[in-house]
Amino acid sequence: MKVGSYPQSSADAFLPAAGNGIVMLTADPEKQAAAWEYIKFATGPIGQNVMLTRTGYSSVNTNVLNDPKTTETFYSENPEFVKATTPLMSKLTGWYSFPKNNSEIIKAIEDACYRVVTGKAQPKTELKELAARVNGLLQ
Repeated sequence: MKVGSYPQSSADAFLPAAGNGIVMLTADPEKQAAAWEYIKFATGPIGQNVMLTRTGYSSVNTNVLNDPKTTETFYSENPEFVKATTPLMSKLTGWYSFPKNNSEIIKAIEDACYRVVTGKAQPKTELKELAARVNGLLQ
């Protein structure tokens, strides 16, 4: 199996950046201080390197992503990852929520991805069928 760039409908299309977030949900000053220390760690070079190397998620901190000291080993051992993610960084935008049947649409996308990744469907065929399913759910 190889990695490829995320399919886009056109050269000027954008992709939603999603999957990672940090929030602080306390009014207690002591807990806020502890949470802030964790947030700085998690979004800094060490935390982002841990996320990248353990999950494959691209860094949410572009300073870290562009710093070879924190990523060079991972990228040199996983060159396909660089080809698949780096060109897309400039194409990222806010997360999109579908106007109707949001959970059904997300489930349809997840199921389609699973079929492709497990080799049960060809990407081009699955994308075409997925578009029809999602368009139907949006009606």
